[in-house]
Amino acid sequence: MEAVIDTNVLVYDTIEDSAFHEDAREKLSTLKKWVIPTVVLEEFAIVLLQLKVEKGFIVRKMLEILHDEKAEIVPITRQNFLDSINIISKENISFKRFNDKLIVSVARARRLPVFTYDKEIMKEWKEIK
Repeated sequence: MEAVIDTNVLVYDTIEDSAFHEDAREKLSTLKKWVIPTVVLEEFAIVLLQLKVEKGFIVRKMLEILHDEKAEIVPITRQNFLDSINIISKENISFKRFNDKLIVSVARARRLPVFTYDKEIMKEWKEIK
């Protein structure tokens, strides 16, 4: 099975004392492919910095993901941006949810589920399935 991976999954997998560490690790191991939008990698690095994780560890973790055979890093396309802006305009919501909309747009375009612990993203993905 393949899935689009959300940032929080990578964070939970990385931070061993996090609430969903074991669950994230187990589910990632069962997936055949991790489709990771570039925006997720950017957010992942930023979140780890906010958590005061050492720079060297962040570099090692990013390289680990980038070199993992399961990981397919996918660029955000013009259409993903257009879809996300359209949704934000229609729903009249804050641009704070913009990255979430990009992730859902990638999942929709790929016809894949989203692996996330974010209830809002999960709800959106289920609505567009």
